[in-house]
Amino acid sequence: MAASLDRQSPGTRVRDHARWIGLVMLAGLVPLGLGAAVLIRESDRAARTQQDARLSTTASSEAAALAQSLGRARALLRLSAASPVWRDAVAAPGPLRATVAAGGRPMRRVHTALAELRAGYGGRLAGVADAIDSSGREFAADRPGGAVPITLLAGGKTRAPFFGPSLSLPPGAVYQTEPYISPDSLQWVVSNSTTATVGEHDRVVIQLEVPVESLRREALQQGRGSDASVIDARTGLVVFDSSDRRGIGAMLAPRDLRGLQRVTRAGLKSGLANLGARRIAFRHLPQAGANANDWYVVVDAPHPPGFRPTGSAQFVLALMVLALGGLGLGLGRQSAAVRREAERTAH
Repeated sequence: MAASLDRQSPGTRVRDHARWIGLVMLAGLVPLGLGAAVLIRESDRAARTQQDARLSTTASSEAAALAQSLGRARALLRLSAASPVWRDAVAAPGPLRATVAAGGRPMRRVHTALAELRAGYGGRLAGVADAIDSSGREFAADRPGGAVPITLLAGGKTRAPFFGPSLSLPPGAVYQTEPYISPDSLQWVVSNSTTATVGEHDRVVIQLEVPVESLRREALQQGRGSDASVIDARTGLVVFDSSDRRGIGAMLAPRDLRGLQRVTRAGLKSGLANLGARRIAFRHLPQAGANANDWYVVVDAPHPPGFRPTGSAQFVLALMVLALGGLGLGLGRQSAAVRREAERTAH
């Protein structure tokens, strides 16, 4: 056998060596490809995990900020309703209509209470604050421009969406309406209202309008650039989108809720889901008091691009490529040495 090996031509030995080198390189490429696939898959998974965590955190902070804004309005209304302004100043002397017609110090205190109600919420954020008697007649109001003269106040507030539910609630309870277009500002607003006792038996309704645009501005500031939407789970209407400033009286737009309704109908309070080509995080706004709304805060973003390894994965891949390149270079130098030896032997 040794004699047969010695009789192999130099060209045959070179071809055998080249075939061996090719097999070694192929054996190195297979684990390299598998390692690259694993690294890219783990990188994609890490990118999705980071995106889910970011979306969930933003949805939670947006929901907390919105709940805090509406809670601030409710707390201010309860505080104002407990003020002696309504019990003493308005009721005495005589009936409420006589007090309103007389003006003077009692009505100045009423206007001061409404102005303080708006200022407590935020003068640039609050809408109209007004007081309405049990017959539906508005007898005092404070707007962004200041107190409203009695001659400009409207009657017939009994059809307002907040009036009837407010009178049906016990003292101290606050009613929050669904969004509607205010006849005073022609803006979409959410009304928060409660009642205050006047005299021995009568009651007045105190209302604070919060423009939807104010809620949007607060959400935009809280989200620090993230796009958040508040969606009515029952109607599919977008209450507001933090990135979309709407004009006065602009209709709230519907949104495709097919993906979201699958989870909201299951009663989930928070979670993650795919909505078309986007990834969403949703959180249900907790109910507080007499709330006519069923809202979800939704934060969405496009799916992270696939096959985008992280920096650490790219570093590992580069090391693997360099190692395989070094192996190929070493085998190439060995092959060249074998070829030269074969040529010398042939010579």
